[in-house]
Amino acid sequence: MISVHSGHFRVRLLSKAIVLATALSGLTASAAWRASGPYGGDAELVRVVAGVPGRVIAGTRNGLIFLSDNGGAAWRNLGFPAQFSGVLHALEVDPRSPGTWFVGIGGENSWVNGVYKTCDSGQSWSLLPATKGLSVWSLALWPENPDVIAAGTGTGVFLSRNAGEKWARISPEGNTDLKPVVSLAFHPADSRILYAGTTHLPWRTTDGGANWESIHEGMIDDSDVFSIQVDPFNPDRVLASACSGVYQSSNQAALWRRLETPKGAFRTHFVAFNPKHTDTIFAGTTEGLLKSLDGGANWRIVSTESVKSIAFDPAVPGRIFFASPTGGLLLSTDGGNTLRTVNVGFTNRNFTTLTGSGNQLYSSSVYEPSAGIFRTDSMGLRWVHGPGPTSDQLLLLTVAPDNALHLFAAGYHSLSESKDGGKTWIVRKGPPGGTRLTALMALKTNVLLAGTDAGVFRSADGGGAWTKSSSTVVESLHGGNGWIAA
Repeated sequence: MISVHSGHFRVRLLSKAIVLATALSGLTASAAWRASGPYGGDAELVRVVAGVPGRVIAGTRNGLIFLSDNGGAAWRNLGFPAQFSGVLHALEVDPRSPGTWFVGIGGENSWVNGVYKTCDSGQSWSLLPATKGLSVWSLALWPENPDVIAAGTGTGVFLSRNAGEKWARISPEGNTDLKPVVSLAFHPADSRILYAGTTHLPWRTTDGGANWESIHEGMIDDSDVFSIQVDPFNPDRVLASACSGVYQSSNQAALWRRLETPKGAFRTHFVAFNPKHTDTIFAGTTEGLLKSLDGGANWRIVSTESVKSIAFDPAVPGRIFFASPTGGLLLSTDGGNTLRTVNVGFTNRNFTTLTGSGNQLYSSSVYEPSAGIFRTDSMGLRWVHGPGPTSDQLLLLTVAPDNALHLFAAGYHSLSESKDGGKTWIVRKGPPGGTRLTALMALKTNVLLAGTDAGVFRSADGGGAWTKSSSTVVESLHGGNGWIAA
């Protein structure tokens, strides 16, 4: 539903799509639309495409794939068959062929699960037949020959030696401890040596999968091993990230040692060597992004954002990309000492409302770490983010047409008021009876209509007291010279 009337523009959205807006008045059938944000949202994976200057790929957990051809300055969405229907766990690029990418999909919808491959930079995709139906959690390409690919799945480890055309299981089907396989890493010089992290400790094969051994000595029992990294210059040195912290081994994971990290920084989503200077290590933890310059002996927090993935640009020294559930896509140009967001064109948000008054436009998002209220006074060119009310997921939002800073927001069972454009909020009394709020509309400052599953209620004091106006159940309210319920 879209409705427009004098001084008050409102769009209701229940989708993952980006909000597209033009003007607060004067919309016509021929009006042009363009993306205007708010950008950002949950990012899961990022990879730099070697051989193509400035090309970077980013993936979201819900299966969206974005491409940048200018070093992250702007992003565009690529069509992907499993978007919104599968969980994107893995994304890898063939270092010899810039247009060849592999994506691992898992989730409840088994018909979209498997390994997807593109040979034309995402213009077309194929679900590799031998992997169809497999819930894929991780992928690893052997550095010496990327035609050798390992896939970690919900049922074990599979291996291809011909770029994904044929696959064979290389882990014992009956070993319930060696599944699901959420992380993988090859020995850089020997494809027979493969490390596998599961949701309960790591494993290793040294003979291409004929035999596997549990390699958890020194690791806290039952640790989820989210990532494994092998030092390309010293393959005896292995790093692992787990729910219990960061671990290092100097003997090919025969014995692990937990590295001391700052207080609270224990659950670690990933750990990674700088590929050119392996004494420099990054770790994405519960306390933010950590960096060590001395092999993990000492750490400092370089960002408080939650970071899930890292990608070093081999063509530009010091340029590193990060994917974050809270910050979206981040970029460092000084080797990871400082980070900034680079989200223009990248949006992965659940927008619920769009409302405006005067030159102020507001939107809201839910079900994400960076959810809240977004405000713009420049017709969508620049947005300011605020946390919004914390009592409920924000589903309804309305602004007083005679006061562009006076907002009311509601979840299904809560009502809040802001008099400063969403910077601060106070809880207000909703309509009586604990009824479910289904629609909200400010007629003017402090005059509020609320649609509920018991009818329409009116308040003349900003939600302090309510009177019933109608017993009709409504799902939306909008105005003109009067008001309309639908």
